Amino acid sequence: MARVKKEFINKSELAKRLEVSPPYISKLVRNGVLIFNNDGLIDYEIALQQLERSKQRVSQKDIANNKDISELKSEELFWKIKKLQQDYEREDGLLISIDDVTAKTQVIIKTIKDQLENLPNRLCNVLAIETDPTIINKIIADEVYKSLNEIADKFDRIGDE
Repeated sequence: MARVKKEFINKSELAKRLEVSPPYISKLVRNGVLIFNNDGLIDYEIALQQLERSKQRVSQKDIANNKDISELKSEELFWKIKKLQQDYEREDGLLISIDDVTAKTQVIIKTIKDQLENLPNRLCNVLAIETDPTIINKIIADEVYKSLNEIADKFDRIGDE
């Protein structure tokens, strides 16, 4: 299953792509139709989905149920509250951006890779002169243990950020 790369764009770019004015996009954000992240960006596909859902909600309520304006405004309020809740959870550390996860994962992978690649360099001289298999085993085990501790320390530092 192929993963589609998310394409994050700002309000101006979204307005261009939808062929509408930037103030209209700002109005949609104020009304809770579009929800941008804290950096002022939104995934283009998600924006299209949010707009489609908004159109469906309005048409269903207006045509099928003959809803009035106050009910539509309460729904807008619901989405504003939802956005505020997401912002709060993000600030509280319950939600993190995919960019942060990706960056921290790359640091972890690089640390593991570096530790594994350096094992032969750290051990070759010591093991070259050693003949006792028990001592060789202990030397290798100690180096692996040290490497794992360094990796764990890196995890702890990343988790504290």
